[in-house]
Amino acid sequence: MAEKTAKTSKKTDKKVDKKAELDLSKLPLSAQLKVKQNELLQTQKSLHDGTLHNPHAIKTIKREIARILTKMNSQTADNATANNEEKGAN
Repeated sequence: MAEKTAKTSKKTDKKVDKKAELDLSKLPLSAQLKVKQNELLQTQKSLHDGTLHNPHAIKTIKREIARILTKMNSQTADNATANNEEKGAN
Protein backbone atom coordinates (compact mmCIF):
# COMPACT_ATOMS: atom_id res chain seq x y z
CA MET A 1 0.00 0.00 0.00
CA ALA A 2 2.87 2.34 0.70
CA GLU A 3 4.11 1.75 -2.84
CA LYS A 4 0.85 2.97 -4.30
CA THR A 5 1.03 6.28 -2.45
CA ALA A 6 4.64 6.74 -3.52
CA LYS A 7 3.71 6.19 -7.15
CA THR A 8 0.81 8.63 -6.87
CA SER A 9 2.96 11.35 -5.36
CA LYS A 10 5.50 11.01 -8.19
CA LYS A 11 2.76 11.47 -10.76
CA THR A 12 1.49 14.62 -9.10
CA ASP A 13 5.04 16.00 -8.90
CA LYS A 14 5.42 15.59 -12.66
CA LYS A 15 2.15 17.41 -13.26
CA VAL A 16 3.28 20.33 -11.12
CA ASP A 17 6.62 20.50 -12.96
CA LYS A 18 4.90 20.54 -16.34
CA LYS A 19 2.66 23.43 -15.25
CA ALA A 20 5.67 25.41 -14.08
CA GLU A 21 7.46 24.61 -17.34
CA LEU A 22 4.50 25.85 -19.39
CA ASP A 23 4.54 29.16 -17.56
CA LEU A 24 8.29 29.37 -18.11
CA SER A 25 7.88 29.01 -21.88
CA LYS A 26 5.92 32.26 -21.97
CA LEU A 27 8.92 34.18 -20.63
CA PRO A 28 11.65 35.63 -22.86
CA LEU A 29 14.67 33.39 -23.32
CA SER A 30 16.91 35.50 -21.09
CA ALA A 31 14.42 35.20 -18.22
CA GLN A 32 14.10 31.45 -18.83
CA LEU A 33 17.87 31.16 -18.66
CA LYS A 34 18.05 32.97 -15.32
CA VAL A 35 15.30 30.80 -13.85
CA LYS A 36 17.03 27.59 -14.97
CA GLN A 37 20.42 28.79 -13.72
CA ASN A 38 18.91 29.52 -10.31
CA GLU A 39 17.20 26.13 -10.35
CA LEU A 40 20.55 24.49 -11.14
CA LEU A 41 22.23 26.34 -8.28
CA GLN A 42 19.54 25.26 -5.82
CA THR A 43 19.70 21.67 -7.04
CA GLN A 44 23.48 21.59 -6.69
CA LYS A 45 23.20 23.01 -3.16
CA SER A 46 20.71 20.33 -2.20
CA LEU A 47 23.05 17.69 -3.67
CA HIS A 48 25.85 18.89 -1.41
CA ASP A 49 23.47 19.07 1.56
CA GLY A 50 22.39 15.50 0.92
CA THR A 51 18.72 16.42 0.48
CA LEU A 52 18.51 15.83 -3.26
CA HIS A 53 16.37 12.80 -4.05
CA ASN A 54 17.07 12.72 -7.79
CA PRO A 55 20.67 13.52 -8.80
CA HIS A 56 19.70 13.06 -12.46
CA ALA A 57 17.83 16.38 -12.14
CA ILE A 58 21.14 18.24 -12.42
CA LYS A 59 21.86 16.68 -15.80
CA THR A 60 18.33 17.48 -16.98
CA ILE A 61 18.58 21.12 -15.91
CA LYS A 62 21.95 21.49 -17.63
CA ARG A 63 20.43 20.16 -20.85
CA GLU A 64 17.54 22.61 -20.56
CA ILE A 65 20.03 25.46 -20.11
CA ALA A 66 21.92 24.28 -23.19
CA ARG A 67 18.68 24.24 -25.21
CA ILE A 68 17.86 27.79 -24.14
CA LEU A 69 21.38 28.97 -25.01
CA THR A 70 21.12 27.26 -28.40
CA LYS A 71 17.86 29.08 -29.13
CA MET A 72 19.41 32.38 -28.04
CA ASN A 73 22.48 31.83 -30.24
CA SER A 74 20.30 30.83 -33.16
CA GLN A 75 18.28 34.02 -32.86
CA THR A 76 21.47 36.08 -32.64
CA ALA A 77 22.85 34.40 -35.75
CA ASP A 78 19.58 34.96 -37.62
CA ASN A 79 19.64 38.63 -36.69
CA ALA A 80 23.27 38.98 -37.79
CA THR A 81 22.48 37.32 -41.11
CA ALA A 82 19.53 39.63 -41.67
CA ASN A 83 21.67 42.67 -40.87
CA ASN A 84 24.39 41.55 -43.28
CA GLU A 85 21.83 41.03 -46.04
CA GLU A 86 20.44 44.54 -45.49
CA LYS A 87 23.93 46.05 -45.68
CA GLY A 88 24.70 44.12 -48.85
CA ALA A 89 21.45 45.27 -50.48
CA ASN A 90 22.32 48.95 -49.87
